[in-house]
Amino acid sequence: MARSCPHNWPARSPDVSPLDYFVWGWMKELGYSVKVVMRYALLGCILDAADRIRNSQRKLQQATRTVHNRVAACVAAGGGIFENQL
Repeated sequence: MARSCPHNWPARSPDVSPLDYFVWGWMKELGYSVKVVMRYALLGCILDAADRIRNSQRKLQQATRTVHNRVAACVAAGGGIFENQL
């Protein structure tokens, strides 16, 4: 049970974390948009993607606003699969 919450939550629930359901996919999309063959070029793509994400405040705010809806859907589904209800 969480320290200040009456509900039992799993140690890590990827369905309700904006990093898991949004940011990592966005990072992957940006990172793979350019084909690279050298390690330094890959690092450059990753850093560029991180900068683009960091500077996209509106999209990040939208992603974090959906956390409440996702948590409510998770609770309603009894901790089961709820992605199809969003």
